[in-house]
Order: sequence, then structure tokens, then C-alpha cells
Amino acid sequence: MLARPAEQIAEIVGQAANDATDHVTFVAGEDAKTTHALRLAIGIDAFRTRVRRMFPGARLPIERSLSSLRAIPLDEAHLACTLQ
Repeated sequence: MLARPAEQIAEIVGQAANDATDHVTFVAGEDAKTTHALRLAIGIDAFRTRVRRMFPGARLPIERSLSSLRAIPLDEAHLACTLQ
């Protein structure tokens, strides 16, 4: 009997939760396996470019984080204290 997609995902999540190795990537589901294989084949930069084309206007989490940063103006007194 073939496992249903939800059962496949649950099995991989269980493996990841109990994994004692240094793995950081656990691919769950046939569509994810195909997508992960593509990422490995073409490289992360080309893969990200493709994803951006698929979802125009969407920003990755790191891009949202960076866009929320803003420069903090420093006056001369603060700068002098920082450099001491």
C-alpha cells in the first residue's frame, strides 16, 4: 500500500525531529524531491532567479528583514564615545 502525501510528510518530519546527524535538509514529497533536484542541478542563484520569476513581487524572508533595517544617524559625541 502506498502512503498518502500527508503520511509521507509526517514520516519525514518525524525523521527530521529525531535525527542525530548534521542534516539540515529533509525533502518530503515527490514534488519537493523534484524541486530540490532542480536546485542542486542548476545552483542556488539560478534557482532563486527562477522562483522570483514564478512569483513576481514576492520577497524572500531575508529581503524583508533587510528592507526593515535603517541607518541610525550618529552625532559626533556618540561617534567619539563609540570609538574610544
